[in-house]
Amino acid sequence: MVLLNKLDFTMKLKTSLYLLLMLVIPTMVHAQDQILQLQLDWNPVLKIQIDENEFQLRLNFTDASYNETSFSTPYFEKKIPIGNQEGELDIFIQNPKFQSLTSEELLVVDNLLSFPENIEVTGNIARSRHRPFAIISFLPFRLNTETAKYEKLISCELVIRTTGNIPKSGNASRNWAENSVLASGSWYKIRVTEDGVYKVTYSDLANMGINVSSLRSENIRLYGNGGGMLPESNDEFRHDDLQENAIEVFDSNDGNFNQGDYFLFYGQSPDQWTLKADISRFYHHRNVYSDYTYYYITTDIGPGKRISPISSSSETPNYTVNKFTDYDFHEVDEVNLIKSGREWYGELFDFTTNYSFDFNFPNLDAGAEHYLRVKAVAKSSVSSSFFSSVDDVTVVSILIPSVSSGANGDYARSVTGAKVFNTSGANVTVDVQYNKSTTTSTGWLDYIEVNAICNMSFSGSQVIFRDPHSVGVDFVSEFVLGNAPQSVKIWEVTDPVNINRVETSNSGNTQRFVLPTPNLREFVAFNGSEYLAPEFVEIVANQDIHGAGHIEYVIVSHPDFIDQANRLADFHRSLSNLNVLVVTPQMVYNEFSSGAQDITAIKDLMRMLYERAGEGNEPKYLLLFGDASYDFKDIKAENTNFVPTFESVESLHHITSYATDDYFGFLDPNEGSGSNELLDIGIGRFIVRTPEEAKMAVDKGVHYATSP
Repeated sequence: MVLLNKLDFTMKLKTSLYLLLMLVIPTMVHAQDQILQLQLDWNPVLKIQIDENEFQLRLNFTDASYNETSFSTPYFEKKIPIGNQEGELDIFIQNPKFQSLTSEELLVVDNLLSFPENIEVTGNIARSRHRPFAIISFLPFRLNTETAKYEKLISCELVIRTTGNIPKSGNASRNWAENSVLASGSWYKIRVTEDGVYKVTYSDLANMGINVSSLRSENIRLYGNGGGMLPESNDEFRHDDLQENAIEVFDSNDGNFNQGDYFLFYGQSPDQWTLKADISRFYHHRNVYSDYTYYYITTDIGPGKRISPISSSSETPNYTVNKFTDYDFHEVDEVNLIKSGREWYGELFDFTTNYSFDFNFPNLDAGAEHYLRVKAVAKSSVSSSFFSSVDDVTVVSILIPSVSSGANGDYARSVTGAKVFNTSGANVTVDVQYNKSTTTSTGWLDYIEVNAICNMSFSGSQVIFRDPHSVGVDFVSEFVLGNAPQSVKIWEVTDPVNINRVETSNSGNTQRFVLPTPNLREFVAFNGSEYLAPEFVEIVANQDIHGAGHIEYVIVSHPDFIDQANRLADFHRSLSNLNVLVVTPQMVYNEFSSGAQDITAIKDLMRMLYERAGEGNEPKYLLLFGDASYDFKDIKAENTNFVPTFESVESLHHITSYATDDYFGFLDPNEGSGSNELLDIGIGRFIVRTPEEAKMAVDKGVHYATSP
């Protein structure tokens, strides 16, 4: 048995899985077949120290891989180039040679009963710099049914065959803007925190530093891409560069923007909701990167986009909307339990085991079934439970399994529970109780989420409404809003970039309009008595990352280290004749994520350069200049989130939770959110926290590059 030095299982930077496994001799059988001679070199059982008093045994062959669920049993994984051959992948082994597992090995294996009678090979096609590769994996064990013994693979021939057509790499490259709108003009950044209609006055613009002395109303423009995080999958839609939003300007109809004038726009929360159509419920998605949504005002690039009317349909409605689903959630970020991963948790249930949370839903329908969803976390040596109640009636019960004390186990466990409930009042109080099963049991609340069915009746100053039941093929819906005199305006806000003013019919205090609803449509009604107010952030200097030409090397540097980043860029321009682009994270966010911190913005920058360059001219390198942190929002003091990295959703397991910069290099259209993806660029990071450390890092890099 071989004893290894202590391994740091808290290391979070993921290394490549695709190491050369062994000497492989490929033989071409015909144009579409490859045969690889494989030899697995098995080592003695490894004993790995993972904690001060804890060891782990594992089977091992040279350059073996291990997955998240079986730490002791290795598997084979390799990437094989398949050239430009076209075809679907067919992979199998032939002429295998096996050897029985030793008694010592049998004691180590943790999933013997899952071993098949024959080795099952899986293969997927992935691409790196547009070239296709076969990603091959298999568990090199079997149950020999003739001898009833478990065996390990010693050698075999691996056959890779392509037949038919290899699937394309996803959607075609997108059309990227040639230049950013930020390239010219004067720009003023504002931010918001919630959905609703916002008001910007003459005084607001003057206080931002805008010259309002001769401002024409038509020249006021607002840009921004709405709230929420960018999708991680490259195939999913997102706006490129800043989009102009439709606004409504009130200027006494004289064309000049004077004292007392203002404009209105619809702003979105950084947290978003999506419809789970099969149950007609909405789930919230908390933005893990930013607590704000940003917008940009400019007044000197010509007439802007205005809110236009949309007429009520003349079609006969076949569905009436007189109720809608309102929603709200409670979720706070107070602790990341293992200092890894993107998930943070809120209220601590320890000495205090009961908390109450208040929600308000005006015009709640007392006869309807509402929906409560709760997610909680517990760390306990035996199972423990949470109970969530409304009106002293338990609605959601959550039983959370125990956790083991070993380093291989979960630090804590999380469970989500959901159930419908009834209540009669607009004020809904959710009481959450943790039943400690031992004195050391500890719990945390992740979130509470409520869907409430409300009557379509205007109250307050703004009401945002939508009805998931109105969605359907050939559905034409009549929306009926009560308690809404003509002074109440209704905007459609389904597409936050293209807001429309809905033309309604009014009878008494009821407004009606008819629209087709094959998809979910969302609206805001407001009476002008009270508006939300954005917060001014800063004046934004002109920039134009979109206008960059052929770039080979990108440096994303925190502003504290920008001088050293430019020094390094100049060095590589001189030494290697590389075309180098140096940008700050905020510059990237301005053009690729509407100003909000979002790691996908950095990936989208690289995607733009990668796709516009074409094969053979793609960018080669990305350097992230500054340390990273699991704390994206600077919740804790002395944080090191200079240039953010990708953090896994898994945040409760020391081994399977990880951080990686590889995410920024998955650039092909069908990549970005899955496994078996291949890097398209080389990625590095200078883990520096001060200008002095930045200078030392560049000094060292220059020394290595210039020393013989």
